[in-house]
Amino acid sequence: MLGPTVRARLEERAGYLLEWWAWLDPDGRPAAVVFGPRGLCRAASVISNGRRVYLVERLRLDPATPARRTFDRTAPTDRPRTVARLLRRTPSTDGPTPPPAHPPPLDLHDEDRRILGNFPTDVRDFLQRPFLPDDRAVTADWYHEETVELTQRRLIVLFCLTADHNVTLASATRTGSRARSAGHARWTIQCYHARIRRPRATPPPG
Repeated sequence: MLGPTVRARLEERAGYLLEWWAWLDPDGRPAAVVFGPRGLCRAASVISNGRRVYLVERLRLDPATPARRTFDRTAPTDRPRTVARLLRRTPSTDGPTPPPAHPPPLDLHDEDRRILGNFPTDVRDFLQRPFLPDDRAVTADWYHEETVELTQRRLIVLFCLTADHNVTLASATRTGSRARSAGHARWTIQCYHARIRRPRATPPPG
């Protein structure tokens, strides 16, 4: 879809490609988002000086911060388990462990919340938790495609949240039989979290 020059610019600015997705804009022109260790990049067709060109924008990421988690299992998945519990080292106890408190939902648009709601609970937790409590001006970008084949249904979801300090992203596929509900489908999900690289402060004149 995108020309080789635009693809090369995206790869150069993102580092190597961890995830990407491309689509056609309302005018039928290709657009793309690329995620790598050095940046989250977007390419879109714009008019500049009377000519149509592809604008490549980059949100710079701290290359030392990207973290990846894999969620790969068969639903049902909405059970009391969060990424925070997986990462936290806690001593074993004899009694039952109380379920963790899930973060309140972010202030997203209704359509963004609907797409986010496709994910299992612990994936939604992974995607939202870095923005709490002090990084709440969050925007969402996503790609969503569902296909129905002879014997199965397949859902592909790519979902990205960004704010002033953090970026989270999920690349997911849900596959299940047409004869069974979505609660019996299998999820394969790669999730990422990275910190946005802050510009260096300019030293005062000597």
